[in-house]
Amino acid sequence: MKRILFVLTAALIIASCSNDPPAVSRYMSRNETLCNDPWGKALTTSTDTVAAWLNKQKITFVDVHIEGEIFAGAAHYTNCDTLTNRVITVNVFFADTAKARAAGFTGR
Repeated sequence: MKRILFVLTAALIIASCSNDPPAVSRYMSRNETLCNDPWGKALTTSTDTVAAWLNKQKITFVDVHIEGEIFAGAAHYTNCDTLTNRVITVNVFFADTAKARAAGFTGR
């Protein structure tokens, strides 16, 4: 009886692991600047803004996240290369990672 329980447990573990779907996408990120991002100025950037730009560039993706908050007083800075303390993270399909890398995204 103990042997049957062991065999059934092993079979269940193997069956549950063998059906995992293959990975088809990769998380890529980009540090946001005040106004040197291809989708526009940071103060008006949202996930919808980035998603629309990615669609326009024909970069297929699963989802877009913006992590962090723009620092206080960002509206008064004039240097467009100033980082905003936000990171744009995109889950890009493997087929389009080269396009995303050319747009300034890096792999995680």
